[in-house]
Amino acid sequence: MAMSALLGLAGVALAYCALLLNVMRAQRQSRAVQIGLMVMALFFALFPILDEPLVIYFRGVFGDLSVATLLLSGAAVASVFQRQDLLVAQDKRLFYLVIAMMSLLLYPFALGWGQADTYRLGYHFGLFEWLIFSIGLFALALRAFFVTAWIALSLISYELNLYESRNLWDYLIDPVVSIIALSAVISSYVGSVVRGVRHRALKSKKAPVTDA
Repeated sequence: MAMSALLGLAGVALAYCALLLNVMRAQRQSRAVQIGLMVMALFFALFPILDEPLVIYFRGVFGDLSVATLLLSGAAVASVFQRQDLLVAQDKRLFYLVIAMMSLLLYPFALGWGQADTYRLGYHFGLFEWLIFSIGLFALALRAFFVTAWIALSLISYELNLYESRNLWDYLIDPVVSIIALSAVISSYVGSVVRGVRHRALKSKKAPVTDA
């Protein structure tokens, strides 16, 4: 089996474990239960069913997951052993924001909602790479190390041909992480609007009423 295929299957298995861990976290399961169920889930994901492991079927549906999804999944799995979230709030916000902006630049045009073909940018060696590299430098200047690692690993993986695709977009983002990022950005914006409305309502209630 080719190295790209092995990496693709390993990425799907990692994302599968991360999804299960997030579900268990929502149900407030203990750390021991989380680790135990994660090991069991990984075993069944790699165990051949109908002559093929489940990860092969999942990869057939979702394809090779991007570096962004793999990093996010790895952080979720590592947080179980570290007993803390490895992504600081500021880093996570910037990570989701950049991915959301990339997703809006790529997928609407890829679905034929415009005349531009932004996916072809990923085949242009040089210009697009330098643009992505500059985003990584900007993130490094902001001390957003998770974003910097994502950009750096995406570019390194692209240069090493670790995926079957030769398009840089496929290393940076995929539909899975795009949906997560867009949902997080929209949720954050709606939450800030709701908090602003509540704050103004509380201020209006506390304001003294003067008699005419």
